[in-house]
Amino acid sequence: MMNDRSFSEKTYPENSFPENSFPENSFPENGFPENGLSEKDVFEELRNLSCLNTDFRKVMSSMCTVPHPAAVKAHDMFILSNLGDPGLFEGAHLLEKKVIRDCAELLRHPFPETACGHMTTGATESNIEAVYHMKYRFLKKKGLSGSGSPDSRHPDPAGLNLVVPASAHFSFEKACRLSGIEIRKAGVDSFFRADPASVRSLIDENTIGLVGIAGSTEFGYVDPVADLSAIAEEYDLPLHIDAAFGGFILPFLPETGSEDFRKLFGNENGLLEQDPHSGIRSDPRSDFRPDPCSDLRFDFSLPGVTSIALDPHKMGLSVIPSGIILCRHEKVCQGLDIRTHYLTYPIQSTITGTRTGASAAATYAVMHCLGRSGYAENVRYCLHLKDVFIKKAAECGLRPSVPPFLNIVTLPFDDHETVSRIRTEMKNKYGWHISAARQIPALRFVLMPHVIENDIDEMFRDLTGVLKELSLSDRSLCIRPIPLHQTDPSASDMSLCIRHVPLHQTCPSASDMSLCIRHVSLHQTCPSASDISLCIRHVPLHQTCPSASDISLCIRRLFCVRQFPLILLHRFPYTSVSR
Repeated sequence: MMNDRSFSEKTYPENSFPENSFPENSFPENGFPENGLSEKDVFEELRNLSCLNTDFRKVMSSMCTVPHPAAVKAHDMFILSNLGDPGLFEGAHLLEKKVIRDCAELLRHPFPETACGHMTTGATESNIEAVYHMKYRFLKKKGLSGSGSPDSRHPDPAGLNLVVPASAHFSFEKACRLSGIEIRKAGVDSFFRADPASVRSLIDENTIGLVGIAGSTEFGYVDPVADLSAIAEEYDLPLHIDAAFGGFILPFLPETGSEDFRKLFGNENGLLEQDPHSGIRSDPRSDFRPDPCSDLRFDFSLPGVTSIALDPHKMGLSVIPSGIILCRHEKVCQGLDIRTHYLTYPIQSTITGTRTGASAAATYAVMHCLGRSGYAENVRYCLHLKDVFIKKAAECGLRPSVPPFLNIVTLPFDDHETVSRIRTEMKNKYGWHISAARQIPALRFVLMPHVIENDIDEMFRDLTGVLKELSLSDRSLCIRPIPLHQTDPSASDMSLCIRHVPLHQTCPSASDMSLCIRHVSLHQTCPSASDISLCIRHVPLHQTCPSASDISLCIRRLFCVRQFPLILLHRFPYTSVSR
C-alpha cells in the first residue's frame, strides 16, 4: 500500500467548477483553419482545454482509473499499430493473442491456448457483440440465416428477446436497440443480484440468450451465475457474463489473504463453504448479509457460460480504451466473420475495423509486470479503502444501502432529488465527482486505486458540510433501502426495522432485548440530533414522540464503514508528479 501518489494538485475557486459541457469561449473562434497555426499556439490551446479534464484527484464516480506506468509506456511504444490489419503489425497481433490466452487462463477456460476472443474498446462494445452473436446463433439454429454466410440476409422473426437482470448495465439496452431485440429484465434479490426463478419465468421460444453480471455497476455484487449456467444449459441458450468490473477483482480475492475470501474457490467445485461470515465482511452489528453459501463462480469453469466481457482499463490498470471479449469456442463468435479483400488477413470478426494495438501492448505490459500477486495487492488495497470509507461514513451517521462486497459503496437518502442536490453541491463547491445509483436513491462511490485515505477524509468533511447546508444532517442516517426481509420479514418496504442491535454499543445501560422500530420518520424524531447520531426519545416503537423526556435512547455511530487505499505498486510507483 502507498500513502502518497503522483497526481497534480488541481484547485477549484469557491462556487466554480467546470461543467459537463465545455465553456463556449474554450473553442476556437474560427472553424477549420485556412493556414496552419503555430505549434506553440495549438498546444497552448490544448493545455487550456486539458485543464477541463479530471486528473482523478477528486473522482469517486468512475470505474476507470489512472493507468499503471508500465501500461502507459507500452502504449506509447505501439501507438502506430493497427490490430485491424494484423499482417502489417504482427507484433501487436501476437500481443493481442497473448492477452487473450492469459485472460482465458485467468477465467479458467478449459483450453486457454485455443480460446477465442479479441480486444475491444470496452464492455459496451463487448456486450453489443455478445448480443449480436446470440442473435446470429438463434437465427442460424432456426434455419433463418441461409447457409450461415453473413452475406445472407433474412427478415428477423418477431419477438426475439434477451433476458438480463434488472441490475444490468445500460449497454445491453443499446445492444438490443441495435439488434431489434426486446430486452426482458428479470427481478433481483435484496442485494440486487439476479433472481434465477425470475430469469426462468421470462424465457420463451424466442429468447436468444441470457446475461449475468459479475461485479454490478451500482453495487458490485455477483449474480448467481452457477444457477444461470444451469438454466442456460437446460434451455440450450448462450450465457454471456458482463465482468467488466469484477473480471480483474474476483479471480484475485482468494489471494488477498482476507479471511472473508479465503474459501472463495476453496473446494474442488469452487463453492463457498457453510461459513456464516464468508463472502463478505458485514458489520457485526447488523443482521443482513448475502447467503453464506453463495457460489461466486462466474467464469468458464461453469459449462453454461459461453462468453465473458472484462475491462483491463478498470481494475486491470490498463489504458483507455482497453476491453476484452472472450468466447468459449469459435462457434460462439462466428457471426461477424466478414471477408476483407484488401487487408492482409482474409477474415475480420470484430465490430470495429481499425483497432489500436497500443491497448493490447498496454494490457500485456501491466498484466506481466504485476502478475497475480500484484493484482491481489491492488484488490487488497481497494478493499481496505472500502473499509476506511465505511468506517468514516459511520462516524458521520451514514450507513451503506447494502453491505459492500467489492469496492463500491452506496449511501442512501430519501429520494433521487435529494441525491441530485447533494451531488451538485459537492461538485460545484468542492470539485467532487460522485455518481448516483439508479435503482434506489443513493450516492454511489467507487474506491479505485487512485483514491487515498486522505481523499476519503476530505470528502466526508465536505459531505458533512453539504448535508448541514441542505438541512439534511438530522436525516443523514437513512437506511430505507435495507434488505428488510433479512431483518423483519413482516416489515413493509417503507419501514425502518433495526433488529438485534448490540445495545451496549449504543447505550451501556440498555438491556439485551432487540430493538424494532417501524415507520419512523427520522427527521421527526429529534431535529436537534447531531449529524453523527440519531436520537430517539421515549420510543413507543409504533410512533415517535419528540417532546417526551422520560427515557432516551441515543444510537451513535451505529454503522460501521470501511475504506480502501490506492496502490500503484512499489515496482512502478507514480513518478510524474507528487501530491
